[in-house]
Amino acid sequence: MMRIHKSDRRTNKSIGGMLLVVGTVSLGTITRPPQSAPTIVDRASRQPATVPIDQDPQRRQPPSSSVNSEHQESLRARQSDALKRLNRLVGSASQIGDASARCRLLARIADALWPYDEARARRLFRFAFDRAIDIPKPDNDAEVRRLTCGLVRAEITRLLTQHDAKSASEQILNSADKTACDYGPRNRASSEHPRSELLVTTALSLVTNDPSLAYRFGVMSLQEGITSHLGELLSRLSVKDEKLAEQLLSACIDRISGKDVNALEIYDVAHFLFQDEISKGGKQQAESKVEEKAELKAAFATKLLDAALVATDRFVTKIERQQQSKERADERVTDPEIQQVWAREADIKELAASYYSMLLDVQEGVNHYHNDKLPETQSLLERLGRWMDPIDGTHVGLLRQR
Repeated sequence: MMRIHKSDRRTNKSIGGMLLVVGTVSLGTITRPPQSAPTIVDRASRQPATVPIDQDPQRRQPPSSSVNSEHQESLRARQSDALKRLNRLVGSASQIGDASARCRLLARIADALWPYDEARARRLFRFAFDRAIDIPKPDNDAEVRRLTCGLVRAEITRLLTQHDAKSASEQILNSADKTACDYGPRNRASSEHPRSELLVTTALSLVTNDPSLAYRFGVMSLQEGITSHLGELLSRLSVKDEKLAEQLLSACIDRISGKDVNALEIYDVAHFLFQDEISKGGKQQAESKVEEKAELKAAFATKLLDAALVATDRFVTKIERQQQSKERADERVTDPEIQQVWAREADIKELAASYYSMLLDVQEGVNHYHNDKLPETQSLLERLGRWMDPIDGTHVGLLRQR
């Protein structure tokens, strides 16, 4: 769920009633187009369960034609009234001064209108997406957690994707103001960039029907970093087009070896390729299916492991340069490239511990596929350990023994 700054609470209250009306109209008043009733399935046989008509205690006589006609007329009247109320809400939304609240409300209205007036719903989605550019960028750190243009566009895209994934992807590709749309800081827990996550989740919605476009979105997402959903995209893409999956994996390795990355980016790709072979749990490692992705491992294992070692050395060298002649690491990283790929709140100790934990996992892969690199891996672990909190090092070690 998206977090909203305290200063937005009054605005939220002003649109709270409108959002409630949208929810009420879309779920309670409008009768959706008829759908097939769910089939009762017998859990043991997994076959449709049937009940003889003459033994069905719930059987009722069909309503008379006059009663059924009155019921249908009542539903049509209620639906017509609900649609009028939604249309009035469109006009009311223009009076909301907060751009993020206005765009989100319009997208909710479009979502509710889609089954009944698709053309207008499309126009509303497009308008809300375009006008998200009006959301001001945060002026200071106190406003950094406010909804941004990028986060609102991500919400709008998720709603549109439920109706038309291809149109949602085209809307992203055709937005001429990509660079002007601010996505805000990286996620505190994962250091993922919101735009990368939007592009990868959009790719996942496309991969079944359009693997080429999904691949394109996957490559675009790498501009701001590798997200936790990238592994899922690689897995699903390999089923549809193995060559494209290999090209995307190669692009991930190129990013790791050639640019500053955070430790979780490396782990996400390594976990996709090796899975339980690099799991922290010894039991899971013992039970891992080494033969899975055997050809992919043969082609990419050493490349990925080399890239992970290069990236780790690049990171710790920059820290050593910053901390030259210093004994304590209780401060933020000053290197601008490292700052771009980590959450703003992280300090040197936290970053070193994250790399240390990742490298312990990757070391399992080195041991199996690239054991001539074990001395280099151990040396990097020792260098990282110097900048960690000793308690963190002990904690990581205990976790590895479980």
